[in-house]
Amino acid sequence: IPPDHRYIGIIITVSHSMVRNIEPKNSKICNWLLGVQKSGTPILGICYGHQLLSVLANGFVEYNATGTIIGSANTY
Repeated sequence: IPPDHRYIGIIITVSHSMVRNIEPKNSKICNWLLGVQKSGTPILGICYGHQLLSVLANGFVEYNATGTIIGSANTY
């Protein structure tokens, strides 16, 4: 976990981990991110990062029934 400094913003990118495999309330990084969010620091999530932010906002993440999508896809 990064030290407690004032950041202009935070970007959370990819991970080989799956967000479904963590318990946000017991995760050090999730608790740190919640504190950062409460301070008003902007947070951008890309791939794993946006899934993590969804879970922190009481959303949920599921496996894609059609398999992995890498890049752009029409889901219409």
